[in-house]
Amino acid sequence: MNQNKIIFLYAELTPYLIGCLQSFIEENSNLSIRVYYHNVFNKLDLNITSIEFIDRKIFKNELELYYDVKKNRPKVLLISGRMDKGYLFVAKKFKNTIQRVCLFDTIYRNDILNLIKKLFSKYLYKQYFDVMWGVGKLQEKFALEIGYKSENIRNGFYVADKKFSDNNFTPNFHRKNYNFLFIGRLVKEKNILNFAQAIENLNNKTNSNHKLGVIGDGYLKQSIINFSCTNYLGSKTQDEIISISHNYQAFCLPSIYEPWGVVLHEMASIGMPILSSDQCGSAYDLIEDGKNGFKFNPHSIKSIENSLIKFISLTLHEKIKFSERSKEISKKINHIQWNNNLLGLLK
Repeated sequence: MNQNKIIFLYAELTPYLIGCLQSFIEENSNLSIRVYYHNVFNKLDLNITSIEFIDRKIFKNELELYYDVKKNRPKVLLISGRMDKGYLFVAKKFKNTIQRVCLFDTIYRNDILNLIKKLFSKYLYKQYFDVMWGVGKLQEKFALEIGYKSENIRNGFYVADKKFSDNNFTPNFHRKNYNFLFIGRLVKEKNILNFAQAIENLNNKTNSNHKLGVIGDGYLKQSIINFSCTNYLGSKTQDEIISISHNYQAFCLPSIYEPWGVVLHEMASIGMPILSSDQCGSAYDLIEDGKNGFKFNPHSIKSIENSLIKFISLTLHEKIKFSERSKEISKKINHIQWNNNLLGLLK
């Protein structure tokens, strides 16, 4: 009997997805997984027992893709959003025969676009998907808003790799000046220039020497380097990031818009206090304001600066408590939950 019961139609394969798949197969060795993909994250190892990876580009058209999926007799079909018309074509073909799951990170927003998605959810979502598997509170709210019932909504699809929680530590808070860490693409929507400017302003006002470590690459690289407070580190592997993070006291995610932000989960798992934009989806699940971090308005440099001051002004004991609370909160999104969600879809 064909064992390829679980099929993913995915976009970019990432380290955290691979970590979830590995964890699932280790616990369910009797099952196998087939993953169709568009792109692969840099230098990602796809040599995993019981998981077959297929490049989406080998199929000339959507019919070829459909017949290849069909011959593997899937019991559940998990589809990464709605970006690929061929994926949607396959999903529609399996209507009323198997569970079709939308993997999504779209967050609820009180705007006209959200209203349009609600009004046309029958055509945009419901003809293709029976179950919505999102990430956190704002994704759940979106799924409810467009008409899915609670029993057909799952959370916790993005999970930080275990290596982050396995390497947790307490940052060194015994210092006068603090090091803040950013990890991400150096593009406008990540809002890193405003965060750097806030640190620069604070340093000038208080005659301090707080620093911003920047991991990543993008067209704003030169603009970042021009700030005297920044230490540009380039692109790094997960293992390198874990090692580097031991030299920092807090993590920042200042995005103007961020549906989720797995990196926040990674850093919380390590034990970093978090300073995050209130426009980041993961902030609403992984930050308890005033207990393990602070949220700010990303459009206001003053708001960012205030969050920096709040953190720096904490006592040593309070900063240690922030670190411990980050570790605790991070545990509520985990591989056990992920595995159980996937197993539940097979029933």
